[in-house]
Amino acid sequence: MKEATIAQKEAMKDIDIDDLLDLREEMDEMVWESNEINDMLNRDYAVDIDEGELDDELRELDDGMFMDILDKDKNKKQEDQHNYYNDNAQKNVN
Repeated sequence: MKEATIAQKEAMKDIDIDDLLDLREEMDEMVWESNEINDMLNRDYAVDIDEGELDDELRELDDGMFMDILDKDKNKKQEDQHNYYNDNAQKNVN
């Protein structure tokens, strides 16, 4: 045991505690980075979609776009009629 104690003391003289602490910090950081990467890789990106609800939403959007087109056409026709009547009214005045 005495010889083992002497050998351990001799080996400890060559070890720099600061270097050992730096090594431990580097290892802790590598473990942290590895855990972060594993967390990223293990994320679940699956999306649970109810296709019926999705179809309903698309139908609503389509209906809304169709109504916007109808409103624009209606406004254009009303404007054209208004211009036509104004043009004819001015011709009759002259």
